[in-house]
Amino acid sequence: MNGSAKIQASHLNRQAVVYLRQSSPKQVMHHRESAVNQRALRERLLNLGWKKNQVTVVDEDQGMSGKHASGREGFQKLAADVGLGKVGILVGYEVSRLTDARQTIPAPLVIPRELREAFVDAGRRLPEVWGKLSLEAKKSLLRTLVSGVNLRRRPDATVQIRLVWRGGLVSERVVRIPVFTLRDTEHENKHVQRIRELSEEGMTKDQIAERLNQEGLIPCRSRSFTPQIIDKLKHRHGIVSNVEKARRGKLTLAYTLPEMASLLKVERYWIYGRIAAGTIKIKRDPRYGCYLFPNDRRTIEQLKRLKSQKVQHVSIQTPYSSG
Repeated sequence: MNGSAKIQASHLNRQAVVYLRQSSPKQVMHHRESAVNQRALRERLLNLGWKKNQVTVVDEDQGMSGKHASGREGFQKLAADVGLGKVGILVGYEVSRLTDARQTIPAPLVIPRELREAFVDAGRRLPEVWGKLSLEAKKSLLRTLVSGVNLRRRPDATVQIRLVWRGGLVSERVVRIPVFTLRDTEHENKHVQRIRELSEEGMTKDQIAERLNQEGLIPCRSRSFTPQIIDKLKHRHGIVSNVEKARRGKLTLAYTLPEMASLLKVERYWIYGRIAAGTIKIKRDPRYGCYLFPNDRRTIEQLKRLKSQKVQHVSIQTPYSSG
């Protein structure tokens, strides 16, 4: 057990197995300290980072010979779990004895070159013929190719699929799946917080949906975010866009154009006309998408002087601008 440095997070996420076996009932009776020592390995696994519910002791094969795999239910289940990628570590004394059943394994079949080439060609053409096969034909073909499938549903509304092929190769893929609801869950809270942040940056519903999809976030009952989904979430959680905040007069640092027109006692078009003519130099606030005037006495005095024709031009810095 000196290889603790080789243990990765991928190992710790899987099952840890202690395999116990002594070849005969006599060994079980007269060498009890061996079993005690092997069970001590369980404590070693806990020290290496595995949790108690992850550690399994397989001792069904006590007193059985290792010359054959038949009758050794513990060994057979262990072999299946290893093949499906469920086991992160396997420990025991004299682990090499696990392979005592190798004598029962037949010699590998020698496949002629012509047949190998035919298999390669069939594999190359499989994508184009797959859609033409019946459901039963697809099932039969998969049974000949795949020896095991392991599905693990993850908390981020995805499923990790692990395929164990007949030849021993393993393929893994993560796919998204629609879920019925994420309401009042940690994932929805994460979505809402991100929507709030992007709304504060002045993004539209379309831009927010595109950004969330780029970041890999997944809504419920859909494969991707849409502006309609963003709108529902904003309405449910009371997220107000910057433009709406400005319209409602909820900005503490600025006046909107209608509010400034009211303070100056002029019509809105008076200000719009002078902005168009360049008399009032001001840019739309990029976050709020409208003209915002600083909420200070100096700005109001400048515009009053412009109104009374005491000055010819006024330059105004948007209060929320970073420039």
